[in-house]
Formats: sequence, C-alpha cells, structure tokens
Amino acid sequence: WYVEKDIEGTQFEPLFENIKPVLEKLYQDGWNLGIATNKSLRGLNRGLIHHAIEDFFSIIMTADNFIPKPNKAMAMHALRTLKVKNSETFMIGDTVYDIKMGKNAKINTIAVIWGYNAKEELKQASADYIVNDPSELVEILRGL
Repeated sequence: WYVEKDIEGTQFEPLFENIKPVLEKLYQDGWNLGIATNKSLRGLNRGLIHHAIEDFFSIIMTADNFIPKPNKAMAMHALRTLKVKNSETFMIGDTVYDIKMGKNAKINTIAVIWGYNAKEELKQASADYIVNDPSELVEILRGL
C-alpha cells in the first residue's frame, strides 16, 4: 500500500506541528541543516516539496545511498561534506536509532518526544538533550 501510494504521489509524511517555523529560524540563524533518514529518497523529496521545506537543507542522506542508522555513515558524510566539527554538530531525532547514530559519530544529540519513540526510550539511549516542544530546539541551539 505504501509503495503504491508513493508511486501515485497521493500520500505524504506529515509535518509535525510548528516544525516549519523552527526550520526557518535555524536556517536564518545560519545553521547548516541536514536530513539523515532510513527512508527512501523518492518519498522524502516528494514530502519536502509538498511541505515547501526543501530549501532549508544543505545535505540529504537516505538509506538508498548509506548504511542505515544507527551506523554513523550518514553523520560522518555530513561532517566531511559540510566541513563541520563533531563538537559543533547536533543530531536531532525522534528515534533511538537517531540518538545512537549521533553517539556513534561522537556528536551532540537532541531527542524530540513528538515522534516514534517514547521519552523513556530516548532517555535510555542517553540523548544529551530531550525536548518536549519544537521551540525548545531554537532555544538550545541559540544558547550554545
């Protein structure tokens, strides 16, 4: 069903509430934003265009071209490509795999609780920060 809907172009991943304004603020603040996902590029691109957020991202990495998370391959590629230091980089994610990838790449991690994994699971994954609301992301990153 998902493959058929993807091919039809009639179903899109939802965009969590208040995410677009956060992306806009971080982009305007000069952050290099990237996507590291275990999903396919085809569906991801359609969703980015549908939600009009594709221009915010400097780099996009999918499981089509990289070893899936929690392997650190996507993170390491982003660090090299964007020429940023581990200490200046944050993996923001809603799954244990996101946090583990960040830990495997020795980068800072921020877990968000409005996605796939529960707060307790994200705590157990040892996220450096756990946020309850998208606006907290801007506060954390601006504060560093």
